[in-house]
Amino acid sequence: MEFSLSSSFSRLRKYLAQLLPLIILFVAAPAYAQAPTVTVTAPADGTSYAIGTSINFTATATDVEDDDTTLTAAIAWSSSLDGALAGTGGSINVSTLSAGTHTITASVTDSDSNPGSDSISVTITDNAPVVTVTAPADGTSYAIGTSINFTATATDVEDDDTTLTAAIAWSSSLDGALAGTGG
Repeated sequence: MEFSLSSSFSRLRKYLAQLLPLIILFVAAPAYAQAPTVTVTAPADGTSYAIGTSINFTATATDVEDDDTTLTAAIAWSSSLDGALAGTGGSINVSTLSAGTHTITASVTDSDSNPGSDSISVTITDNAPVVTVTAPADGTSYAIGTSINFTATATDVEDDDTTLTAAIAWSSSLDGALAGTGG
């Protein structure tokens, strides 16, 4: 068997030429292209609030490739019921959530286009209107047949007070529904 140094180098060169694209791909691909970690830090998962309450949502974002402060400043917030929430960053205040149970999501995408997110649940409760009888005074006595003028106001966080006051319905524990509506 005859051995030729030039033929061995030629075969080695062909073999390396086939491996070169794989070597370049392996070296060029980042070994640590990981998604950022997002953590909602407040409020606590499962918290309930009355409608109209200002809620402070806070979160942090960390990533092996990107600056954590920059990522945290880029956090976008959304609600499963109301969609995108106003404001971005590690802290936003929201007072416009509708009644119901919301999944609130904080999400961010790093410079390698890897997304990260975290979610919590908050429940927004609908407030009942408050009706205040302003006349007659509680405990006032009247003779049978006397006309009595009832007045009241209604207030509510979500609804127009004037509209609610106009819709007040009156009733008596002895006579049932009374004629007339409004405050």
